[in-house]
Amino acid sequence: MKKFIFVFFVLSSFHSLFADVTVLTYLDKNKISIGDKIKLTVVMEHTDDVKISSATFEENLKSFEIKDYKFSEGKKYFIFGRYIKKYEYLLSTFTTGIYSISPFSVSFTDATGKTAQAQTQPLKIEVVSLLDKESAADIRDIKPPVNIKSKLLFYLLTVFVIVSLVIFLRKVFYKKSAQAILSEIEDPYKYAVDKLAELENSNLIKEGRIKEFFIVLTQIVRIYLSKIYQVNIIDMTTAESARILREKNADKKFLVLLRQFFDRADLVKFAKYIPDEKEISFGLEEAKSIVEAVKPITEQKL
Repeated sequence: MKKFIFVFFVLSSFHSLFADVTVLTYLDKNKISIGDKIKLTVVMEHTDDVKISSATFEENLKSFEIKDYKFSEGKKYFIFGRYIKKYEYLLSTFTTGIYSISPFSVSFTDATGKTAQAQTQPLKIEVVSLLDKESAADIRDIKPPVNIKSKLLFYLLTVFVIVSLVIFLRKVFYKKSAQAILSEIEDPYKYAVDKLAELENSNLIKEGRIKEFFIVLTQIVRIYLSKIYQVNIIDMTTAESARILREKNADKKFLVLLRQFFDRADLVKFAKYIPDEKEISFGLEEAKSIVEAVKPITEQKL
């Protein structure tokens, strides 16, 4: 397997010399038993004159639990004059079946100012049961399902419609309340500091509501930046937010910090990743650093 990967990268590296951006993916295995771990590696190469505008891959991994992840810093290889960055994910799942991971794409701007995308091939992973044929043969068939009476079915459908309506109304109300908060904030810095302190002292982490913690954390940062830059990024994606703030002349180093913060939070919010206590504290400190980095001048003089 290692020899195959080596040959794969040797061949692909010659091909990548003629492309502005190249994205490669590979798995350490294509078939696992339920609960086993599988390592996914994404390698991105690009030339020095290319600007990467979007390179987030967690959306493609929603079907899996991300047990661990590691991002290497971009390194330049002077022999070929290209930068290379590696993303590694340790995945697992407890549901059998054949999983298809959609192609990973990277948006970029080349030296001429033209925007384009580089894309990988889709990947497939087969997850099988721990039961072998012999043990499976010992399992008796379950009894056929019992027909549900029409009245009970009506009640179930009614409950389903009501629950769906409640979820929809909550989403609509949430968006409106966020907009209302944005218009009511007079001192964005005080708002952000107070809300972060309130979140830090909450019981969300103790109660195991880690995903909710990161949703609130990123929402505070988004509302704060929306007020600072006078643009609404509350419901935008990470890539859209970075693009809008770049148009508002946000500092490049600040945008790198912001993207890293949103990317780590997205792992928890969308990819089922469960961070440890150290990572949670780091995320909170990152949010505080972002708030301080663009603190209004009037606040800096106080």
